[in-house]
Amino acid sequence: MSEVTRTVIVKSTSLPRKLFRVFIELEGMYRNMVEQLVLYATRNKLTSFTRLKALKYRELRSLYPQLPSHYVYTVCQDASTRTKSFFKRRNKGLAKKDYPEVRKVSIWLDDHLWRMRGLTSIEIATHRDWVVVELEQHKHYWRYLNSGWRLASEARVKLDKRNRRLIIYLVFKKSVEIYGSKGFISVDVNENHVAVLVGDKAFLFETGFKDIVLGYYYRRKRIQERYDKLYGVNCRIKGKILRGLGERRKKNDLKWKLANIVVRVAREKQYAVILEELGEEPAREMINHIGDDQLRHRIYQASFKGVQKAIEEKAREHGVPVVYVDPRNTSRVCPIHNAKIIYSNSSRVGRCSKGGELWHRDVVACYNLLLRARLGDGSNAPSLGGLVVDGSPVPLGSTATHDPAVVTRALWARWKSLEGITKHPETPTNTLQGQTVMGSNLAKCLSRKGVNLGYYNRTIDKAKLVAREIGGVVYDDPLKLIAECEAVVVFVPREEDLLEVASMISRKFSGGKGVFINASTVTPQASLEALKILSDRGIDYVEAPVYGSSSEASDCRLVTIVASEKRVYNAVKDLLELYSSRVYYVGEPPSAIVLKLALNNIGLAFPALLAESIMLLEAYSVDYKLLLDVARELWFGQIIERYIERVVSEKPVRFKALWAMKDYSYISRSLRERGLPSMISDALTSFYAVASVNGYGEKDYPYSANYYISLARKRGSIK
Repeated sequence: MSEVTRTVIVKSTSLPRKLFRVFIELEGMYRNMVEQLVLYATRNKLTSFTRLKALKYRELRSLYPQLPSHYVYTVCQDASTRTKSFFKRRNKGLAKKDYPEVRKVSIWLDDHLWRMRGLTSIEIATHRDWVVVELEQHKHYWRYLNSGWRLASEARVKLDKRNRRLIIYLVFKKSVEIYGSKGFISVDVNENHVAVLVGDKAFLFETGFKDIVLGYYYRRKRIQERYDKLYGVNCRIKGKILRGLGERRKKNDLKWKLANIVVRVAREKQYAVILEELGEEPAREMINHIGDDQLRHRIYQASFKGVQKAIEEKAREHGVPVVYVDPRNTSRVCPIHNAKIIYSNSSRVGRCSKGGELWHRDVVACYNLLLRARLGDGSNAPSLGGLVVDGSPVPLGSTATHDPAVVTRALWARWKSLEGITKHPETPTNTLQGQTVMGSNLAKCLSRKGVNLGYYNRTIDKAKLVAREIGGVVYDDPLKLIAECEAVVVFVPREEDLLEVASMISRKFSGGKGVFINASTVTPQASLEALKILSDRGIDYVEAPVYGSSSEASDCRLVTIVASEKRVYNAVKDLLELYSSRVYYVGEPPSAIVLKLALNNIGLAFPALLAESIMLLEAYSVDYKLLLDVARELWFGQIIERYIERVVSEKPVRFKALWAMKDYSYISRSLRERGLPSMISDALTSFYAVASVNGYGEKDYPYSANYYISLARKRGSIK
């Protein structure tokens, strides 16, 4: 049985001037006592509340006889806490002054100095007798009152002098019994995402802390440069603006939402949560060997410990056991073969040096944390024995989950449970849905051109279905496909799938000629990784992303952008021209992928612009057709005409909104990999993500705008 404590902030109603003056006087006396005691305790190196009270009680009572005596008790508690914190910081070399400075004061109250008066007001003892203060209740306050929490005897009060009211910090407590765990959920916290392993399924929650930290870093820098130039370094207005920035609030919101999801799943399954044992200040230890100031700032503000603390607090509240294990080398060792995992080109996907499996860095960390907890290595839980990760009868042929399901921040921050997230279409799966449509339509084109075709799909029934319709040979092994065909054209939905297919082929490829044509849209980093994996085994790699929809693929009218060695391009040029209306050779990888993402960044943005424009028109009762009439006379009129019908009415799917969301997330990540801002691509990722959550994910991407237009229509217009 453990006791959980929570603080709820409640504001009072606005107080009359005369009554508020009483609290101003009380705060003044309280501040004077705190300042005296802090100086005395620091000089005499006192950190004990009882010792400080024994030495100073009579003196303070004689100085402030009008105050209730228990204010001396609470002042001594306040001062001893401040002094203890000061000594701790000074021992670490963080204190810049010889004595702690008392800047802000909150009045500490014990059970002799305050009491509830019903549920909507409190009474506070002052030097002018007891004062009744009415509370502005809110949902959070009533939630704690009505859900088994009890009010503690202590409270604190701050003065809001601008609005003449009190800010009251009420403390609630609850006794919670920790259950015996039936399994484990392992959590690996990183700078920009958090990996969670539930059973045999890994989820990668994108937090975006890196972007938040960098965004506020540049904002603060601009503010400082501007105001330092105008008003000097010690500028009050600059400090006020900097204090008003919401970085901490935004990060805390994400931490608690993520912690809530993890703990809720653990509670439902009666699992324990496995966390890394990071120490007191992991970020400080990480930056010791880093010289770049910006990178040091990023790591220091990355909230490694903050996310863990949020999970710990939520787990304590719900009685979920927490297990800590040593995180050393968890992302570097294969859990199957206990061999080193080799990463290249700063990729987060590496290959086991013994078995050759591909492992995502965060997934392997979760598996190793789980193994260490189950084997009792660094755990405070009883050992449950080893965990079988490799369930394949083939030697070194792991059936483990090597790549996580990536959950974007726009999705998980909206839904409050893992079940709610996985029911929605943004959650990635291991199928080739969607991309199979593109591949099958390309097969129709090549079949009409007399090309002998072979098919491979990890879901073999899909390959058989295409073969029955078009003709050709179905392969159950991509190695046979590349060995028997002149070239292989690959369409996969995600970069992880590309790397998995490339690894499967390279691991068993015994030599000879092979050409791997990647027609999928992935990140530049993934394309370079695939190039390295395949070229190490003598397989020629060609970047050949296509521009066009499934109908253009079927009609052999795709625009193909190619990047490869010149000799390889010359060898496959004839094949590419069979299904392309135009082929552009742009150099070596990743030039083609980068160019494709740059084009998509422009081409997929128009529905978002139209959505906001039509929302604006709807909000003010202006017919959107007038927009079209006027725009015909302007240079962008043709663009609006091209998209307007696909925006306002549903058309056959040419390119899904989910795919647009994925492409923008790749654009954003590619920019961030280079340390560049990605505000527009982030916004457009959210645009398509929110529409997808609300049922537009499988629809044609311009029709996503209709979701936002419908919002404007539901809210009505301004006459």
